[in-house]
Amino acid sequence: MMRGIDPLSHQPKVSQTKQQSAAVRPKKEGAQASDTVEISQGAQSVAELTELAESTPAQSKANLDGVREKVQSGFYNTPEALENMANAMIESDVLQDAVSEIAQFQTAKGQLSEVPDVRAEEVERTRQLVGSGFYNQRQALEGAADGMIDEIV
Repeated sequence: MMRGIDPLSHQPKVSQTKQQSAAVRPKKEGAQASDTVEISQGAQSVAELTELAESTPAQSKANLDGVREKVQSGFYNTPEALENMANAMIESDVLQDAVSEIAQFQTAKGQLSEVPDVRAEEVERTRQLVGSGFYNQRQALEGAADGMIDEIV
């Protein structure tokens, strides 16, 4: 469902030059000082970004071309360039966060490896509960069934 005003895609496009020259035309009869036009925030953003893209100096293209040439020539494969890139990555916050997460994972993995596959004390406790008739109670049976269902799902 479309909301709002039809974007008027069927209307002829008017260049900025024509729009600017239209702004200096004398007012027509019937136009009032209280007539206003509001431009949406999205349209303003698009206009600002378009202006910024068009005002980007030619130097940026030259810089980009220079980087392309260096990549193709193998400049960045030198030990010095590789060391500079590695140092920049090491100092970045993103890498520091990843290293911290890996360290936490390794710690948890080490702790998990210390837990035996079969915990003898739990097996013995469960045997005692079975022997005492604990699992014959309705509440215990429902709890055990719910636990099994939760593990399956």
